Amino acid sequence: MTMAHIIRIAVLVSVHNRWEMTRNLLTKLQDLPIGIQICVHIVDDGSTDSTPHEITEFESITYIKGDGNLFWAKSMKLAQDSVTELVGYYLWLNNDVDLDLDFFTRIRKYIDLLPETILVGQTIDPISHVISYGGMKRIGHHPHRLKFINAQEKHELADTFCGNIVLIPSAVNESLGGIDAKYEHGFADYDFGYRAKKMGFDIRIIPGFLGTCSINPPQLGGRSRLESLKILSSRKYLPIRSQILFCKRHGGVAWPIYVISPYLRAMLKIKRFRSNRLSVGF
Repeated sequence: MTMAHIIRIAVLVSVHNRWEMTRNLLTKLQDLPIGIQICVHIVDDGSTDSTPHEITEFESITYIKGDGNLFWAKSMKLAQDSVTELVGYYLWLNNDVDLDLDFFTRIRKYIDLLPETILVGQTIDPISHVISYGGMKRIGHHPHRLKFINAQEKHELADTFCGNIVLIPSAVNESLGGIDAKYEHGFADYDFGYRAKKMGFDIRIIPGFLGTCSINPPQLGGRSRLESLKILSSRKYLPIRSQILFCKRHGGVAWPIYVISPYLRAMLKIKRFRSNRLSVGF
C-alpha cells in the first residue's frame, strides 16, 4: 500500500478516573486495519484512581495531566491543540464507549465514501438496547430540542451530534476553529455540529452501531427544588454561562426564554425536559 493510501487519524480522549474503561478503549485502538495510522492524545482531568500510573503501559500516547477543572470541552480542546503531526482526521472518543471490533474497518469504508464529511458513530445502551448516543435532528427552533436519528440501513444526514464517536476531517476542523473551549463541559459537541451545518458542511451518521455506551441522565427525582436547581446548574449539566452562550448563538430571538426555561421547570417541579445532554460526561 502506498503512502498516499494511508489515513492518519488523531484520536482525542478526555478522561477522569474510570481506568478500566480507558484501558479497554486503548486496547481496542491497537487493532488497526492496514491503511490506518493513529496517534492518541489523552487529557486526564485530575484522575485520582490508577489512571496516571497504569496508562504508562501503553506506548505512543500523548498524555496530558489536568488539575480537575477542565471538564470535557476544555480537555478535548487541549487534546486537539496538542496534535503537532500532520493528520487527515480528528476522532473524538469517550472512554466509556466499548467499541466493536470492526470499528476502524467500518469507519474506513465511510471515509472512502464521504472523505470531506463529518462522520458520526452511533452507540447502543447495553441494558435497554436503545440508541444511547449519535446524530440528531433539530425539532423546531429550540436548540436543545433534538431527536436521535436511528440510522441502520444507510448513512443519514444529521443537524448535530453527541461527541461520543465523531470523525472530523482536518480541513473542516480548521475551518471551524475546533472545539470551543468557552463551554465548561457539555454543549461543545452540539455547538460544533450546529456551526458546521451553518458553514455548509455535511454531517452523516454511519449506519448501525459502532459500540455500546450506557445512557447517563441527570438524577433529579425526589429532590427538593433547591437541590434540583443546584444539580441542573452545575458545571456537568447546564451551567448558566454555557447555557447563555449556546442559546444566544443557536436559539434565535427567543434565546433568553430558552436559557431560563429549564431552571424554572426545576424550581416549579414541572416534569422537565428529557435529554441525553450528558453525551459528553465523565
